[in-house]
Amino acid sequence: MEYSSRSFKIQSRVIHVSGPVNAESAPKLREKLRKTLDQKPQAVIVRLTDVTSMDTAGVAVLVEAYQWSRDERVLFMLADPSKPARSALEVTRLGKFFLSSGSVDRALDSKE
Repeated sequence: MEYSSRSFKIQSRVIHVSGPVNAESAPKLREKLRKTLDQKPQAVIVRLTDVTSMDTAGVAVLVEAYQWSRDERVLFMLADPSKPARSALEVTRLGKFFLSSGSVDRALDSKE
């Protein structure tokens, strides 16, 4: 058996989110994600390491951004979610819905 593989660098955007992601802050995150997707990158990676809390409004914004990215054929990943972010995704049973990576570097490496 023979095979070959190639690595490709892709245009990606990393968004670092910190603090609470809730009904008050979610509209700002939504706007940032929309503007980022409007730039037509090949991948958007949302780093959730410093998220201190997340409610259903925050989860809804991530789902909406995922849907936009799917419609625009952009890879959408979550990277290194904090315990509160991971808990919010698990409680809503959406943890497995998103592609995720342990770190931004790992996410970028997996897409090259």
